[in-house]
Amino acid sequence: MRSCLALLCLAAGSSSIFAEDQPGALPADAAAAPAQAPAQLPAQDASAHVATPANAPAGRAPAPGQKFLTVSGSIGAGYDSNILLQPSESPSSTGSSGLALTAGARATAAVVRTQRFKMSVSLDGDVSDYPDVTQANLIRVGGGLNDQLDVHGVIVGSATGFNAFWLDSKYAASAGSENLYAADTWGRNVSIISAGAQVLRYKGNSDSSGIEGEVAYRHWYMLEDRNVRRRAEFSLRLVRFVANAAIDSYTGLGGSLGGFYRLHGGTRPVAGTIDLSARVGLELRRYDRGSIGLERERQAITTYAVTGDVWMCENASVGAFVGYTIRNANISRDTYDRLQAGGRLSVIW
Repeated sequence: MRSCLALLCLAAGSSSIFAEDQPGALPADAAAAPAQAPAQLPAQDASAHVATPANAPAGRAPAPGQKFLTVSGSIGAGYDSNILLQPSESPSSTGSSGLALTAGARATAAVVRTQRFKMSVSLDGDVSDYPDVTQANLIRVGGGLNDQLDVHGVIVGSATGFNAFWLDSKYAASAGSENLYAADTWGRNVSIISAGAQVLRYKGNSDSSGIEGEVAYRHWYMLEDRNVRRRAEFSLRLVRFVANAAIDSYTGLGGSLGGFYRLHGGTRPVAGTIDLSARVGLELRRYDRGSIGLERERQAITTYAVTGDVWMCENASVGAFVGYTIRNANISRDTYDRLQAGGRLSVIW
């Protein structure tokens, strides 16, 4: 195991989200808002990186366990059919395709670990590099504070996060978030409700800056007792983004269906463990006002994602991902589709 990890550490450097879960425990990612389309701004729970095809394997998130400090990383490479300019609530298409390289790192410290109360802090960052479209190169650095309290079997908690973004090596935006949640487990079911707000600030674009509020519900059904690594799930979310300009403000309603299945291995992976996941999502948006001479914009954003990861040892895995996004809008310039596919190498210690 040590030799396997030592070899992989030489190559890895980006964040993958998984840690030491206890049997039957509620993973920290249960509190996160449902995953958004690849490469969009982070969800409300900035302390838990949402798994998307472009970063960590789905179903892995830091959870308070026996270790005080967990450090993880991954590197990835793949093809992007429609490279987007990020960060943005409504990203612009470059119309270009090419190689996409990703890397990042994450450290999570469990600063308080009592029977009923847990608190963790995290620091993470990632890089998306497009050799053929360098103006789309994106760097993100973030941190978070997550706490949860067991109140007679119901987990209540909060997640505070901050992210800063650099586009083409120039500072571009910041996002600060606060999310409150409650989660309850009954039988094979896990129900999570959350509400939060995110303040977005874009450099040189005050019209698009604003506050995003969200309420969400997630439901997991475990296919086996006390085994969240084999589950089906769905989510619903209502979003209201109030920008400084009405043409950038919108109301959104979204939902997703998905599942996660682990072959060979229990809560912790072993050599030969295979993790599979799939998700389909839809978000409908209606903007408050149209640009001069144009009608009010409406968007339908559909996302599909499939991932697979094979563990070489308990500390390292290799995997592949495929993601497809379609954004249909009544304003033709904002309509596009995007295919992302590639592979990744992930480590944890």
